[in-house]
Amino acid sequence: MERLFAGDEDLTGKCYSFDVFDTVLTRAVCPPESVFVLAAKVAHEHLPSGFTPEQFVHHRERADARARSWHGHNKTLDDIYSELRESLDLPESNLRGLKAAELSAERRVLYPVPGIRSALDSLRARGADIVFTSDMYLPSEYLRARLQEHDIWRRGDRLFVSCEYGFQKSGGRLFGPVLQTVQRGAKDTVHVGNCRYADVKGAEWAGIQPVHFDQANPNRYERILANHAPRTGGLTGYMSGASRYARLHTPVSSNHERALRDVTAGVMAPLLTGFVLWILKKAHAHRIERLYFTSRDGQALIPIARQLADILHIGCSCKYVYLSRTSLAAANPDADVLLRMLEYETASAEELLSRYGLKIEEILPYLPSGNALTHIRSQPLSEKGKQIIANAIVQLRNDAHVQAKIDENRSLLRFYLTQEGLHEAGRFGFVDIGWKGSVHSLLSDFLQQEKMRKRPLPAFLFGLSTPQQPHAINRQAYLFDEGRKLGYRNVLHPGSAIFTVMEVFCTADHGTVTGYRTNGEAVIPTLESTWRERMLEWGLPVVRRTLDAFVDGLTDYADGLSDRANARDAFMELLTTFWHDPSSAEAHAWGAFPREIGQGDETTVKPLAPPNHWTSLPQYARHGSQAHQHIEHRFSWPQGALVRSSFALQSSIDLTLRIRRRLIRMARKVHDRMPS
Repeated sequence: MERLFAGDEDLTGKCYSFDVFDTVLTRAVCPPESVFVLAAKVAHEHLPSGFTPEQFVHHRERADARARSWHGHNKTLDDIYSELRESLDLPESNLRGLKAAELSAERRVLYPVPGIRSALDSLRARGADIVFTSDMYLPSEYLRARLQEHDIWRRGDRLFVSCEYGFQKSGGRLFGPVLQTVQRGAKDTVHVGNCRYADVKGAEWAGIQPVHFDQANPNRYERILANHAPRTGGLTGYMSGASRYARLHTPVSSNHERALRDVTAGVMAPLLTGFVLWILKKAHAHRIERLYFTSRDGQALIPIARQLADILHIGCSCKYVYLSRTSLAAANPDADVLLRMLEYETASAEELLSRYGLKIEEILPYLPSGNALTHIRSQPLSEKGKQIIANAIVQLRNDAHVQAKIDENRSLLRFYLTQEGLHEAGRFGFVDIGWKGSVHSLLSDFLQQEKMRKRPLPAFLFGLSTPQQPHAINRQAYLFDEGRKLGYRNVLHPGSAIFTVMEVFCTADHGTVTGYRTNGEAVIPTLESTWRERMLEWGLPVVRRTLDAFVDGLTDYADGLSDRANARDAFMELLTTFWHDPSSAEAHAWGAFPREIGQGDETTVKPLAPPNHWTSLPQYARHGSQAHQHIEHRFSWPQGALVRSSFALQSSIDLTLRIRRRLIRMARKVHDRMPS
C-alpha cells in the first residue's frame, strides 16, 4: 500500500477518495455475514426460543432484502431491524439487544489493512485531501468512530455513506456529492477501492481516476472456506478471515515466498487447525492430561495445540518428543519391525547397519547363499536386500557385540522417555499424522516391555491406511480409517497423495531422529544433519510465520471454535483445489519442496514435482493420466510437475492425452460392433 502512493510530488489541490471495507478496514471473518453469526451467539437470549445462529442469519439476510426493496440505497440498519421485528415478532428490547450485538460484533472483527495508515499520512503530508466513500447501511457516525478507533481518521477528513445520500458508487452517482463538497474537479480526484464494479467502474463513470486495490479481497481458498461457513456453524468463516489476516500480515519478498504464504494461509493452516481442534476435543472427552506430539510431524501442530488449548480452557499440556521408526527399531530389532521400518527406505546397507554399530563384513556369515551380497550392495536397497539385512540383524542378536549395541540403544531410549515423563502416572495421549501407526506401535510395545506403562497410549492420528491390529482399539483417526472403512477415501489422485501432501505440510525444521546420545546432563536426539539447511533454503520460515499469524488471527473467536462443527468437507475442497489445480507460482514454489525418499541418515531427496521432460511423452501415450507413476518417484506431485514443465511440453501432453482418449473410444466402438 505504501509503495502504491509513494512519491515526492506536491499533491496540493488533489483529493484522494478511499473505499472503507476491504480497502481501509477489513474483517477478521469472511463472508461479512459471519458477523451475524457472532452477534447471534453473543445475544442468543434475545432470539426466539430454540432459534439457532444460522436461522438468525437467514432472517437477517431476508430482512435486508426487503428493506432494500422499500428504501433502495437509503436503506439503513434501522430499516433492516424494523423488518426483523415484523418477521420474528420480537419485543423492542430484544431488537435493541440484537442490533447492539451486531454493531459490537462488527466493531470486534474490524482491523486496518496493513500499510493503510502510513499511506494515508504520506498523501496528507504531500497536500492531498482525504475522503472516505462507502456503500453501506451503517451510519456515518459509526464508521467514523471505527476509523478513529484504528487511528485512520484525521481532522479535516470527510466521510460519504450511501445510505445517507441515496446514491451508491455504482454508476458513479455517490461521487457527485463528494466532488461538490470537496470542491475538486473529477480530474483532480483519485478513488481507491477493492471492487472492480463499484470502485473502478463507478469512478470511471464519474470521470475520476480509479486505483484498484484488491489486497484484502478474499482469494480462491478464502472463498472456499467462506462458502462453507453456513454449513460449519461459522467455523470456516472464522478460518477464512484468519487466512486473510495471515496473508496480509506476513510480509514476503518474492513470488516464491508469496506462493508459500498463500497456500499455507489458505490450505495448510485451516487443515492443521481443524485437525488440532479435533485432537483437543477428543483429549478433553478422554480426560487426557498430557499429549505427546511426535517428531517430525508434530512440530507444526504443537504450537497450534498450545494456543488453542489455552483459549478453549482445555486443561491438557502438550509436549514434543523426538521419536522415529528408526530410533525405536534400533532399540528392538524384531524382523517384522525392521521390515516395516525399511518399507520406504532408500538408504544403503552401510547406513542401515551403522545404526547397530555393524559393518557389512560382520554380517557376511549370516547371509544366505547365492547372490545375497549383490542384493545388499544395490543402491538403493532392493526389497530382497532389505529382507536379507533384517534377517541378518535378528540373527546377530546372539552376538555379544551386537547385543551390547542394542542394549545401549535401548538404555538411551528408556532414559530419554523417562526424561520426557512417559513413566509418570497420568492419562497421556499420542499424536501423529499416522498412516500405518508404526511409531505408535513401537513406542507402545517398548513402554510396556520396560514396564513404564501398563497399557498403550491412546493415539489421535490424521489418517490410518491399513488394519492396525493389535493396536487398533487404541487409535482414532481424523480424516480416514481404512481398517474400519470410515472417512474420506482416496481424496486426492493418486490415492497415496494425501500421505505426501500432509508430510509436506507437517515437515519440521530438523532431520529425522536416528538415535540418542548423552551430553553429560541429559539424553538428546541425534538428528539427520542436512535437513535444516534444506528447509531454510526452501522457505520453511515463511511457512511457519504464516501459520503463526493464522492462529493469531483465529484465536479471538473462541466462542466459534468451541462448537462441534465438522469442516472436513471444506478442507477436502481446499486440498483438491490446490493439488489438482495449482497456479504456476504454487507449482513452482511447493513443487520445489525437497521430498525425502526414505527414513534415517540417508540424504536421498527429490523435488516434490520434478518438471516433466520430452522423454516422458511416450509414457503419457502409453499410460494416459497414470503416466506419472512410470515417470517420477512414488511421492511426486503429478499436476505440479506438469505445470512446472515447459508450455510446449504441456501442450503436447494435453494433445497426446486427447488423442489417446479418442483412440480408446474408437476402439470400444469397434469392439461393440463386432459380432459376439
